Amino acid sequence: MTAETTLADLMSETKFLCLRPEFTVADASRIMLERRVGAVLVLEGGDPERLVGIMTERDINFRLVATGRDAATTTVADIMTRKPRGMSPDTPVTEALKFMTRSGFRHLPVKDDGRIVGIVSITDVFKESRRKLGHDMQMMERFIMGDLTDDERPETAH
Repeated sequence: MTAETTLADLMSETKFLCLRPEFTVADASRIMLERRVGAVLVLEGGDPERLVGIMTERDINFRLVATGRDAATTTVADIMTRKPRGMSPDTPVTEALKFMTRSGFRHLPVKDDGRIVGIVSITDVFKESRRKLGHDMQMMERFIMGDLTDDERPETAH
C-alpha cells in the first residue's frame, strides 16, 4: 500500500510568488502574468514568517476591476484577503481538498513551523485527487476481476 499524497508532494510542481503589501496591483499583476501564477502571497517586510494576506485573480476582478479602482494607485494591501489560513506540507491532499471546498478557497498557503514554504491551487489538488481516484478505481476493478498480484492484495483478503 502506498502512502497518501501530501501537499509537499504537489509543491515541487508549484511556482509561488511572494510580494510586499505596498506593491501596486498593476505591478503585482504584471509579475503574476510573467510568472504565470494566479495568486501571490503577501508578506510583511518580505519575511516568510509574516504572512499577512493573499491576492488572487478573483480579488483583482472583484475588488479592483468591478469597483472601478485604479490598478496603478491601489496597493495589494487594499484588495488582498487578509490573514489567509494555511496548512502544513504533510497535510494529505484529500484533507486539503475538503478544507478548500468547505472554505471556498482556490489557493492555499503551505506553512512549515509558521514559515511559508509554498502554495497549492485547487487545480493542483483536484488533479491529484482525480489521479488517485483513477488509480483506486483501477485497483478495485482488478480486485473484483481477480487480477491482483499477491503483493497488491489487501491484508484482510481471503
